[in-house]
Amino acid sequence: MKILKLLLFFLIFLLFPNAKLEAQYLNLFGGVKFPEFKNSNVQLAYRDESPAPDTFYSNKTLKNQMYYTIGVSYDNFSHEKKIYVNAIGNINFGELFGFDVGLSVGYPLYLNKSKSLSFVPCLTGGITYMSKGLGELINNTTYI
Repeated sequence: MKILKLLLFFLIFLLFPNAKLEAQYLNLFGGVKFPEFKNSNVQLAYRDESPAPDTFYSNKTLKNQMYYTIGVSYDNFSHEKKIYVNAIGNINFGELFGFDVGLSVGYPLYLNKSKSLSFVPCLTGGITYMSKGLGELINNTTYI
């Protein structure tokens, strides 16, 4: 398998000898995440105070199992640009389903004249959403 990958690399290199190599700004990635909780129970009980009360009871176990993630990120770092932007998004699959998105904006501070060494302080913000189905609410009336 290693030899096949190496052969493919050299074939591409020979077919495109004048190709200009640049940094990639768009990254696709995938992996696994390990939850930071042990096996846990989530229990929810609900009963409203209407004349015909609606009730809901659920007791679900969250297992300490890894879940899978796929994502994409974009970053525009270049020595010619004055503002640095990095956007990232992930989708998580497994016991818990969810997504998270984030955005960083910064200003590169170059530490030498050739701009080969830089420090980029950033302001970062994000939001995440995770969900786990707890069951079905049976509605006995038109309101809850």
